[in-house]
Amino acid sequence: VGSLTPNMLWLRYLQSLSANPIPTKMVTAFCLYSISDSSTQILIQKKDITDMDADRVLRFATFGLVDGFMGHTWYKNLDIVVENVLGE
Repeated sequence: VGSLTPNMLWLRYLQSLSANPIPTKMVTAFCLYSISDSSTQILIQKKDITDMDADRVLRFATFGLVDGFMGHTWYKNLDIVVENVLGE
C-alpha cells in the first residue's frame, strides 16, 4: 500500500464515490455516525471508553447505513422532480 497522503486518500474516496456512490455513502455514514455517537458518549456523557454503550454505537451506525442509502435516493429523486418542474 505504501504511505498514503491525505490528498491521495481524498482522491480515492472521490473515485469510490464516483464508481460506487451508494455503498460509499452508506459506509461513510456508518463511520460518521459511529464517530459521532462514540464522541458524544465520551465527551458529553463523560463515559470512559471501556464503559461506552457499544450496542448504542452499533444502532447509530446501522442507522447511518440506512440514512446513507435513503439520503442518496431522496436527493436523486428530488433532483429529477426539480428538473421536471423547472424544465431544465
